[in-house]
Amino acid sequence: MVNVSPTTAVYVGDKMEYSFAITNTGNVTQSDIRIGHEVAALSSGSSLATLSDPAAVSLSDSPSTVTCPPVVRSLAPGSVFTCVVSYVVTQADVDRGRVGSATTVSAQPVTPAGSTVTPPRFVVETVTTTIRVVPVHPSLSLVTRATAGNKTVGDTISYTFDVTNTGDVALSDIRISETFTVASGSALTNIVCPADKQPLAPGGVLTCTADPYKVTKTDLVRGRIEKSAVAVGNPPVSPGGVVPSSVESGASSVSVPVVKSAATKLAQAGVSPFIPLGGAGLLLLLGVCLFASTASRRLGRTSLQSSTRR
Repeated sequence: MVNVSPTTAVYVGDKMEYSFAITNTGNVTQSDIRIGHEVAALSSGSSLATLSDPAAVSLSDSPSTVTCPPVVRSLAPGSVFTCVVSYVVTQADVDRGRVGSATTVSAQPVTPAGSTVTPPRFVVETVTTTIRVVPVHPSLSLVTRATAGNKTVGDTISYTFDVTNTGDVALSDIRISETFTVASGSALTNIVCPADKQPLAPGGVLTCTADPYKVTKTDLVRGRIEKSAVAVGNPPVSPGGVVPSSVESGASSVSVPVVKSAATKLAQAGVSPFIPLGGAGLLLLLGVCLFASTASRRLGRTSLQSSTRR
């Protein structure tokens, strides 16, 4: 019997374990047990391992290691003999979409006592196994958004990051990595991607947020705030135990113009902010002055009356 675990592979480097359980189902003891196991290559086929002796064997031409019970020379009726060999998935296997193997077991029946005739070698029919290799294609896309419109010093800008899983496998630990340019401004703080929305299934969208950004005088000098970011996520560990590298989206940028406020423009020009209001502005200014003057006279009369009473 041949068992393989896991039953599917995903990535180059996935490790597959083959176990061979050989049972003596006859009524005579078997010796010189040999296991031949071969994994098919793209064309002619390449030998994974051939066990000519039931002992631990380390292959010099393969990363695989074959392990059998130490120095088992014979197998009694009803007894089981088990060997294990590992195989590491290659790029050729991924391209082909499968790992095919063939296993053959042979044994030599023990010559009966007193006999001079050696029984013929017993060969088990070749057993073939095929394991599917189902590669995955993790990918992400990102759209960075910001509060629309021109901003000035002291204004706040809200940023959001819409992450879409454009691949064919769920992704976890999704995060936003901000990149910087000359006009980027200060770093955004507290960028959060909701953990309860992860892992993110293929086709799913996750919105990440950051604390509001406050426009500074330095931003005004630059004339704009340009934020660029990438999304990063982790594909799942494969059944064969491979921990894949993180996947990263392309960069997504958004630019917000920073302009001078109207009051700043007027002050720099040496013009009162009331002048652009025309006659209404002059009347307002006159009213303020008249109110201040009246209040001052009333305060003076009150102080004089109080002094006279004394």
